[in-house]
Amino acid sequence: MPEYPEDMNGLARQRTELARQRNLLALERTFEEYGLPMNRETVLLYRSINKRAWEEFEKGLITQEALRSTRFERLFERLRLTRDPEEVSTFYLARLAEGAFLIEKALQVLKAAASVCVCCIITNGIADVQHKRFAASPLPPYLRGLV
Repeated sequence: MPEYPEDMNGLARQRTELARQRNLLALERTFEEYGLPMNRETVLLYRSINKRAWEEFEKGLITQEALRSTRFERLFERLRLTRDPEEVSTFYLARLAEGAFLIEKALQVLKAAASVCVCCIITNGIADVQHKRFAASPLPPYLRGLV
């Protein structure tokens, strides 16, 4: 049986850092593709807007469909840029779906759990992004599904 991390805060920090790296990479590729300014201020502004949009989604104030483009619409308004938020969002989500990073020992823990029970992933993430990540990862043999 593998050793399980005792520090859940450490796991949360790992997950947060991996998500930030994955999101930053997708954002860099998107900004490059659309000729958008990629600098610290723009990234911090996007993160702030994105966080607020996700909070609104989690509270039921906006739909997941609206979440997709709202964050870019708000970013472009703040930067006074004219771009199609839906087009940029589609490109961004495709880049985001390419990143399947795992927390350290996640596969080892999942293998052990799957040997004694049925496992699946539950996510509030955008379905097409999550399904592509799931398929690109080494997880499918050990999971019953993604909800």
